[in-house]
Amino acid sequence: MKYSSALSIFICLAGVMAISICCRSNFQKEISDFFKTEIDFDGYFVRIIDGNIDTLKLTCEPNTMVFWFDSTECSFCEANRLHRLDGLYEMASDDNFSIMTIFSPCVSIERETIERLSLYDLAHPVYVDLGNNFHKNNKAIPSYNACHSFYINNCNQPAFVGDPTNNKKLMILFEKCIEKNPTP
Repeated sequence: MKYSSALSIFICLAGVMAISICCRSNFQKEISDFFKTEIDFDGYFVRIIDGNIDTLKLTCEPNTMVFWFDSTECSFCEANRLHRLDGLYEMASDDNFSIMTIFSPCVSIERETIERLSLYDLAHPVYVDLGNNFHKNNKAIPSYNACHSFYINNCNQPAFVGDPTNNKKLMILFEKCIEKNPTP
């Protein structure tokens, strides 16, 4: 009896390990593929800053840190946490890189998202992706939410993945990335 119980536990653990290895391998491939792609900003966006709203065709400057919140994330929850980027905005003005915060809500709540974001007194612009085109144009962005913050170099390719405001070690890596990717 003890032998079959131990064997069952071993088989379960082996299965969990196999799944974990497979998932890790898939994730590594996703990240590898992501670093090879060019980020596409084609589409219309609503820009919100200081309560002002305007619609524009977005263009992205080289060397931009992108914070993208897709439809699986709570736009209003993330908007409440945008103040965490203030230090990064200060750093951006000193180190010559840009920051772009993009919300891609479900089409059914686009209007509500725009209205609610306009109520925040945002000192820095945020963009609402109309029609979820950012996601449609950038299928190589990994589905894992931690990968939805990334720095793109002067070729519009990801050069860094992660939110440097969440971790001191990530901030050090981010600063090194900026040094390696000077603004042209």
